[in-house]
Amino acid sequence: MQPPPGRDAGTPVEAVPADPLAALFDGVGDEAAARVQREGRRRDWRRYEHLFLAGGPADTVHIVLHGRLRDYYGDGGGNEHLRRIVTPGDIVPFCLLCHRERSHASSCRALCRSTTFDLPLPLFLELAHGHSRFAVNLALAAARQLEHSCRDGCLCRKRQARARVAGYLLSRLGRLPGCVGDGSTVDLRPLSVMAEELGLARETFSRLLMELERQKLVRNARGLVTVLDEAGLLAIATDDAPLP
Repeated sequence: MQPPPGRDAGTPVEAVPADPLAALFDGVGDEAAARVQREGRRRDWRRYEHLFLAGGPADTVHIVLHGRLRDYYGDGGGNEHLRRIVTPGDIVPFCLLCHRERSHASSCRALCRSTTFDLPLPLFLELAHGHSRFAVNLALAAARQLEHSCRDGCLCRKRQARARVAGYLLSRLGRLPGCVGDGSTVDLRPLSVMAEELGLARETFSRLLMELERQKLVRNARGLVTVLDEAGLLAIATDDAPLP
């Protein structure tokens, strides 16, 4: 069986494309590609700037090129409940492709300076329904987002908080089975959001990072964490027995 167009047979489905736009629109044809360039726009977002708010009109699809976004629900009382962290290669809001609601169910804002490529929703849906190559590329993007969400959910269910943190660091580096990454440094800024993603209080998250640093497993430079001992982290991540 041949791999889908634009994807090498040895590339894991969850690998983030080096160029998300090129991967998503690979093979759509010159006419469609020209429309994408003509009607789409590249947009930069300031830290904490909202891309959209719950209840607002949903008429744009955002393809994340750089940065990190927070997709969350509000409870009407000023509290926010994290839905997921949106990273480069992700499409938001993906749910617009699955139902006919044209208003946002959640809110989304930039956690740092971020860049998206924005397309009008009608054009995005037209491509999804009318171009088989684009539909395949879109399915791969959806599978990658689902795989990341499932893996993060599994990490959050670990009983020991230290096992969650160790597993998360290795996951971000691509050192766990089925994960893809490179380098040895993980950007955990802002710590409060990364802690929430793992179901931990920020204070607990910071304390565990300090503990890992004392054990010379990592080096933490204000949220930029360099892994020094992968084997040591793996031993912690896989030893999830309850503490006595």
